[in-house]
Amino acid sequence: GGIFRLGEADARHPRLGRILTASRRVWLRESPSRRRGKDLVAHALRLGEELGGPVAVVANRVGRALEVYRELGRAFPGRALLLTGRMRPRERDLNFARTRALQERLNRGEVAFVVATQALEVGADLDFAGMVTELADLSALKQRLGRVNRRGQRERAEVVVLGE
Repeated sequence: GGIFRLGEADARHPRLGRILTASRRVWLRESPSRRRGKDLVAHALRLGEELGGPVAVVANRVGRALEVYRELGRAFPGRALLLTGRMRPRERDLNFARTRALQERLNRGEVAFVVATQALEVGADLDFAGMVTELADLSALKQRLGRVNRRGQRERAEVVVLGE
């Protein structure tokens, strides 16, 4: 087993090249912990409106994810999905099945929000126009950012990282 590397031919491939060079603008914004839930919601709503596509919101704690999910669910009934690591395996399987259905809805251009904890970092093959996330360690942020413009088909994709 050697080391897998991408070469120049890979970068020239029409589909893979687009994915490898996909644009993502990342903004770091200050957000005090006591306001973080409100800030996550406000930035998600703004990105959803400006980008015209699906937005992921990633919180570092389940309680905050629930708070954001409830707010977005009130604003967009039936168009927000919650994915957390504390779900029982059956609930998580149902949510990931719904995630596939959600991606189909997203592909049709419907506005939607997926609110998650680290459950979104692995195993969720979703493509978002934007993301609002709490600051996390570098490896977690790299995983999260990999869900934005994942297929390289968007002209504009943005991520807002909130921290103190």
